[in-house]
Amino acid sequence: MGENLGLILIIGQPKAGTTSLFERLSYHPSICGSKIKETRFFIDQNYPLATNKRYNGNNIQEYLEYFDLTTEDFILDASPDYLYSRTPMQLKKEFKEVYIIIVERNPNDRLFSLFRYYKQQSVLRKNVTFDQFIEQQSTDQVETELHKRGLMHCHYSYIDRYQKVFGEKCLIINFGDLTNDPLGTNKKIFRWIKLTETNIYQPEKNINKTAASRSFLLTKYYRQIRRKTSYLTLKYPLTRRLLNNINQKIKKFIYIDDFKTDMKLSEKNTKKIENYLSTRFK
Repeated sequence: MGENLGLILIIGQPKAGTTSLFERLSYHPSICGSKIKETRFFIDQNYPLATNKRYNGNNIQEYLEYFDLTTEDFILDASPDYLYSRTPMQLKKEFKEVYIIIVERNPNDRLFSLFRYYKQQSVLRKNVTFDQFIEQQSTDQVETELHKRGLMHCHYSYIDRYQKVFGEKCLIINFGDLTNDPLGTNKKIFRWIKLTETNIYQPEKNINKTAASRSFLLTKYYRQIRRKTSYLTLKYPLTRRLLNNINQKIKKFIYIDDFKTDMKLSEKNTKKIENYLSTRFK
């Protein structure tokens, strides 16, 4: 069970380099990364994001099935939407230690990256502009459509509540430091967790780079099938490896590196972002 393991959670922010960080940290001999980068196991029950299973307080053994553990002392899960859930705050009772990592990115840049991502994933139509995307953003805490929560999710209060719960075991990483000095960032994390610094894998290119989609419907169905097969093959590593090779070929066909859009915003929506992010919540 988890009481003999340390848990490292990269809980956010979405579109802030969490995939690259996950890949690099997983290379440490004392850390076992999850088979699926985003397990989403500890997302709140009412959070509107597709998952296979969710934590109910008594099923931590099901969570451990996401890991091929051998002699590692820590397990690593990078599910950026954990930042907007309260369930991960309950995990101190389940694991020997819990470490929380949050990558913080400039709100405007992150919103633009999120906008590009939703266009890539065919959540937004091709003719939607960044300004229209911001216009659609809700400031209502009960908004159910995830792509309309982007502005809400930039608010500092989400990070603040994790810092209050985890204290020194919550580390905030600047997105600029992560991209400009990835190896230095890794070493900082290893020192923080008290792990030995070792030769650290550094990806040669940007992992999870957002590209344009060729087809709205094709992308929609591809996403649904890919997620389901990733869960179904958890216990079959050879099948996963084969499907991953096929997946890479499919992605090259579906996505093209031709994203023609810009960050132009109206004065109205610029003020909307500034006013919301300056709002204080109890």
